[in-house]
Amino acid sequence: MSYLKLVHFELSRFMKIYLSLIGLVILTQFLGVYLVARAYLEQAESAMTFEGMTPEAFVHQFGAMDFTRVLGSLWFNGGVALSVATLLLYAILIWYREWIGKNTFAYRLLTLPTHRMSIYFAKLTAVFLMTLGLVTIQIPLLVAEQALLAWLIPQELYNGAMSVQEIVTSTYGPLNVIIPADFGAFLIHYGIGSLSLLVLFTMILFERSFKWKGMVFAFLYGVGALLLVIGPFFFFGDFSRFLYDSEIFLLLLGLTLFLAALSIWVSYQLITKKITV
Repeated sequence: MSYLKLVHFELSRFMKIYLSLIGLVILTQFLGVYLVARAYLEQAESAMTFEGMTPEAFVHQFGAMDFTRVLGSLWFNGGVALSVATLLLYAILIWYREWIGKNTFAYRLLTLPTHRMSIYFAKLTAVFLMTLGLVTIQIPLLVAEQALLAWLIPQELYNGAMSVQEIVTSTYGPLNVIIPADFGAFLIHYGIGSLSLLVLFTMILFERSFKWKGMVFAFLYGVGALLLVIGPFFFFGDFSRFLYDSEIFLLLLGLTLFLAALSIWVSYQLITKKITV
């Protein structure tokens, strides 16, 4: 079985849950827009009815409605956080589900006439593609949600639509994780995410290879990986005192690439020489 077929196979196994997750995110975010808009309108109606405020006076005192109010709601952030958490859980279960049941599928998968690292990279690619899929859906979803907000709120109380970049940079939360504000932030966020995934896969393969001892090895590897990345800053303090920003970036890039290469090499050793069928 080729690498592309393995990727398709991994995606198809999770597709029903993935589509359900997307539907849930859409539902919670649109519901969040509606509830935030309704709460704002009830506040405005109360002020105008019982306090005799004009729309201009209400906006002056309480501010006009814009999309940042929606971004701060639990409904919106909860939907994004749920999708991130689900993909993280999937990154773990993508390995362990193969060993569930009496007739474990892992043994058939590992005996396929293909290199075992193709299975490894297929699982890695599947998680990455699903993450990008959520981002691809979230961007037009923001535009549609703003259209709904503009329809619900009277023009005299509405501050106008925001661009996607304005939305991302206006607040900090789960949305900024999946949609970084600029290309540099994109490289950092998804670089850290990809590295974390490589380390996580290596930890899982340690556990699968050595069972109980593997749990200890996995823990030590995870701690070691964390110390390798943040250790220099922890032990040597603020690098900005004697290094330029570009040099700090290159230092982090070097550590990241080294840890990524190490994780792939260790995973190769484990999946090809330690996990037996």
